[in-house]
Amino acid sequence: MKSDKQIIVELTVEGISRRQDSEAYILILADKSEPPRRLPIAIGLPEAQSIAIVLEGVKPKRPLTHDLTCSFLNNFGIDISGVYIYDIHDGIFFSSILCSREGDVRQSSIDSRTSDAIAIAMRMECTIFTNEYVMKVASVSNSKYGDNIDDDTLEEMDNAMLNNVMQRAIATEDYELASRVRDHIRRRTE
Repeated sequence: MKSDKQIIVELTVEGISRRQDSEAYILILADKSEPPRRLPIAIGLPEAQSIAIVLEGVKPKRPLTHDLTCSFLNNFGIDISGVYIYDIHDGIFFSSILCSREGDVRQSSIDSRTSDAIAIAMRMECTIFTNEYVMKVASVSNSKYGDNIDDDTLEEMDNAMLNNVMQRAIATEDYELASRVRDHIRRRTE
């Protein structure tokens, strides 16, 4: 029987939203289930802009950093076969860019920030993958997440998990849960 880390899940980029309380943005990835599970990932402004440009089909006059990276890859015969979001620890996602050189059957795995890997994957039109473990830990479904988490459960979570729950609540527009989580975090820091 396969473990959750061995079960591969294909993802698509659904969109980007801005967090109300900060300069951070949330990248929303979705799997192909019905209803889809969504994987919200906090990213910075430069990566959000780089991804949004591809989503909106905008062609910048000069190459951005991710465009330049893709030009290097293409010019030196490096193929990108996919991006793999392989783990999550303390709310931080870990990803690799899977690549090979023309004529070489060996594949290399290059460690990358998830936001950079996604920006490159979108430009190279390659597949984004994760595993069932990451989906179980960090994804949300169409249902409101707050119905499943009571205050006692929030009290038992560490700060990293509370931040992860808050990201998911904001991504699904469950602002009631987000404010409850915010209050729990504030009480701990007082």
